[in-house]
Formats: sequence, C-alpha cells, structure tokens
Amino acid sequence: MFSETSEFAKKVKDFKEERLLEHLLMQRDSETGTGWGDEGRLYFWIREQDFAELNFEHVWVILQYT
Repeated sequence: MFSETSEFAKKVKDFKEERLLEHLLMQRDSETGTGWGDEGRLYFWIREQDFAELNFEHVWVILQYT
C-alpha cells in the first residue's frame, strides 16, 4: 500500500517504536470509591526514560468508562 521509503511509512514506524518505550505505570478502577462515570478505569502511562529518571512530570492518563 505504501512504499517502505515513503514519509508516511517512516512516521508509522517511528510511532510504533515510540509506543514500545511507553509503559503502564498504574491502573485504577472506579470500584475503589473514586466515582467517575458509571464504571471505568484510569490508565497512567509513562515513558521508559522518564521512569528510569523518576521523572513523573510527563505521565499521561487515559480514562475508559462505560
């Protein structure tokens, strides 16, 4: 579909490689009494380099709920 040398293919490859350097730091369920939405989870993610340096300034959160 896209040639291996296309700019788009390079961006996709870079994106995939970056995702390999990200790790789930913590998962929190709404059942713990926090009460967001009806039912859901918070996923806290961190880059490998930041975790190694104990740098939590760039942690990001994904909220998943029903």
